[in-house]
Amino acid sequence: MSLLIIGATGTLGTQLVREALSNGYEVKCMIRNWSKASFIKQLGAQLVYGDLRWPESMGNAFEGVTAVIDASVTRWQDLSQMTQIDWEGKLALLEYAKASQVKRYMFCSILNAHLYPQLLLMKYKADFETQLALSGLDYTICRFAGFYQALIPAYALPILDSRPLWLLLKPTRIAYIDATEAAQLMIRQLCSHDHDLNLMGPKAWSPNEIISLCEQLCGKKANVIRVDLKWLQSIEMILKWFQWTSPLAQQLSWSRILDEHFEPNEATLAQRSLEEYLQEYYSKVLSKLAHE
Repeated sequence: MSLLIIGATGTLGTQLVREALSNGYEVKCMIRNWSKASFIKQLGAQLVYGDLRWPESMGNAFEGVTAVIDASVTRWQDLSQMTQIDWEGKLALLEYAKASQVKRYMFCSILNAHLYPQLLLMKYKADFETQLALSGLDYTICRFAGFYQALIPAYALPILDSRPLWLLLKPTRIAYIDATEAAQLMIRQLCSHDHDLNLMGPKAWSPNEIISLCEQLCGKKANVIRVDLKWLQSIEMILKWFQWTSPLAQQLSWSRILDEHFEPNEATLAQRSLEEYLQEYYSKVLSKLAHE
């Protein structure tokens, strides 16, 4: 099977490339930035140019492809282009897939995206899920709440470097998952015909619990600054009045869902724990610091 991966340089995409290659798939990656993708080529994948912002550039990527995994998502610095990337670009991908008669289409979405249409990314994810279901393709929608890897710059490094952490007074609980294990489960799912794959970690964690774990593992005390959720939402309402601040308003809009809980429920639960992941991370970092 020839597999096309979109978003191959991202946290999940890189692990998908590794896992697919190790399972004997011929892997092609649609890339827009060659300099950032050199390591993907070294892994053994074929690189082909394609940019979600320019649908006409993506046709060549689908030549000879029998399965597609779309793990791409708009980066925060590209929020002004979200409609182009996460809606128009995704619809173009779907049309190319249908025209190429691909046998499997796997789309990476966000858990409970349909509940938050006020957030553009959530709306586009949920709307594309609907389009994919109506496409006639054999598909699987993979949904996540968050990855362990994102907790390193968000918690582990700031605590280690004695930098402040900003937390809401009413934080959520999220069942994060290791992107490596998520990729393994997804590649295994390529041989299945299930339409839904909700992937979550074995336990839901609050920010306070994550901080406590990091403090225990690195031996440092976190500098925590707590922020009221209502204060963030009031700023969001003000920023929406000005076009030049609309991207920032969208970021703050995520505060609307930070009071929710993203815990294991009707999901495929991963095995690797956050304790194990952070223990491995800190062991490597502290060992390296000790020898410098």
